[in-house]
Amino acid sequence: MTATLTMPKQYVVIENDEMEYIDGGAWSANTLRQNLQGLALRSARAFQALGISTTYLASVAKYTYATAVAKFGVKIVTAASIVGGIVGGLVAALAAGLAINHLGRNRVWY
Repeated sequence: MTATLTMPKQYVVIENDEMEYIDGGAWSANTLRQNLQGLALRSARAFQALGISTTYLASVAKYTYATAVAKFGVKIVTAASIVGGIVGGLVAALAAGLAINHLGRNRVWY
């Protein structure tokens, strides 16, 4: 006995790209950029008070995952270690890496 797949008379052919899972998965600089833009729109006053421009956020969004973690990890570790010692710095660096990873993989603020 052979089973056959019968298509309806009216159907739309879907390209393979349209069937891919796009929320989450591989890390993407584009997803990070869109999350940072969404965050900037929601927190415009806070960013202005901190002196962070949308141009700066756009440049950050072009970083690769390793660059973003390396660049911000050092700054966060330095600041956190002054405030909370070496353990505080290591915990802050881990948290920054996880946050960048999460924002590069998932839609959060857009």
